[in-house]
Amino acid sequence: MVGGPCVADGSIIECQKCYVKFDSEDCYERHKKAMCNYMHFCKKCAKRYRVLKNEHICGNIYCNVCLQNHRPEEFCFIQPVRLNKNKKTQRILVFDFEVVKQFIS
Repeated sequence: MVGGPCVADGSIIECQKCYVKFDSEDCYERHKKAMCNYMHFCKKCAKRYRVLKNEHICGNIYCNVCLQNHRPEEFCFIQPVRLNKNKKTQRILVFDFEVVKQFIS
């Protein structure tokens, strides 16, 4: 079934490269062509992770704010600035918002 959902055929196939399990040969074949190169499954902590980001460490998460792996209880607020190396000058606009709630009676 090209382009459609995978249909379980009663078999369970585990990819030897990334350890993800599949319900059919069709799902496994699609996986090998697309997902296997960048998504893996950790047998130790049972989490899926992106290979291209950073090395997987059990218990850590990949943060889309700071673009690093760290413990979930660590918070990130500012994403690093990515400068374009092809431009001679660049402008960076920075805001500092502070909110005050006042009740008027």
